[in-house]
Amino acid sequence: MSQAAQIQSDALESIKSLTSNKLSFTVSCQDTIIGFYVLTKDVNLMYYKSHFAIQDFMVLGEHPRNGFSKIIYAILNPVFSKYTRYILKELMRLANKTCLFFEIHRDTALPDIFSELILTRNRKFPHLLERKWDHERDPEYMEKFQDLKYIQDGERDPMDEKEAPFSLAMMTKKLLSVNKINDNTRIVVVGASDTGISMIESLLSVRYVNFPHITLLAPGGMRAIHAKTDYSQLKSYSTNYTLVELRNLLLDSRITVIDARMVFSIEKETLITIIFIGEH
Repeated sequence: MSQAAQIQSDALESIKSLTSNKLSFTVSCQDTIIGFYVLTKDVNLMYYKSHFAIQDFMVLGEHPRNGFSKIIYAILNPVFSKYTRYILKELMRLANKTCLFFEIHRDTALPDIFSELILTRNRKFPHLLERKWDHERDPEYMEKFQDLKYIQDGERDPMDEKEAPFSLAMMTKKLLSVNKINDNTRIVVVGASDTGISMIESLLSVRYVNFPHITLLAPGGMRAIHAKTDYSQLKSYSTNYTLVELRNLLLDSRITVIDARMVFSIEKETLITIIFIGEH
């Protein structure tokens, strides 16, 4: 099924079926539809909590259990992109939600609302062997959370001890009320080493400031773009970031990556000379 057919099927299901787990909203301006959004009525919160550091940006106790939702589709006319925050606030008000999540898989096209969302950090599980811990689960926990059929992604196990195969972005009602400042400083990071990537990750994780002009000089490009698996890498790397971690950072979509080398730079000046790979 194509993506357009899937969107139409989910929209019709949310409208016609009373037992559907989806909610659909249309955005109109002067009787003209300019946007369309599909949300879920609930999320597998225990899976998000155990696999992502969502508590770095929110206090779960301050949100009602039914106040969480996941954005499945977000379509908006680019002319009205500056009203994205207002539209998200209205979606939360109409759906009676206080927090929205958005999953980014490998084939996900980032919508315009992604610039307003906050990318969360994937959790690592403290075991070195490729096997699960031999621990017992709390019976009260199982009785409370084992029936997750009413949730769209209820088949996910919060205690599977495996790193999530996707990235997770989120936005709360509180964060929407605070304006994001655009810092137009042009930042050039030389080399895709641990230091360079961690610096970029720190800049992109600032929730109240947006850095739209970050450039990374990476000879050979980012390995997460070319290599699909660890075994397909034909070049050794000294970085401690795994292939999955680099892919979950979405650096190729959030910053500018240039396949080039720095020749020299002038101290106390904003001049950097680079040479592109392949030039003579």
